[in-house]
Amino acid sequence: MVCASGFEELKVLRFWNLEKLEELDVIEGAMPKLQEFEVRSCIKLKVPTGLEHLKDIRIIKLRTMLKEFGKETQSLVDKSRVDKKMQLVFVECDEMITNQGSQPSQKAGGIIGDGVAVLVN
Repeated sequence: MVCASGFEELKVLRFWNLEKLEELDVIEGAMPKLQEFEVRSCIKLKVPTGLEHLKDIRIIKLRTMLKEFGKETQSLVDKSRVDKKMQLVFVECDEMITNQGSQPSQKAGGIIGDGVAVLVN
């Protein structure tokens, strides 16, 4: 997935349970007002490239992700972060938590309300 243009007013972006999502590239200027970015249970996702282009980012939240993903993201954020107000939040990242024996619910993704997008499987 490449975010190139069209998200000028987006403030919150969440990727939830996108089991097939492997790559995410953020292009400079694509989401100039993004303040919060959350990734939850996207087990194949590699660390997104271009996070340094998110100039207004305040919170990057990682939930139920592999520990290695968290470490790589922390390293990338430390290298590119200019604004020390930005937070990197880890929730349940010690190990990947899976739904053993049950199927995750199927939900539609889309734009919700005032500058918030949630993409879920």
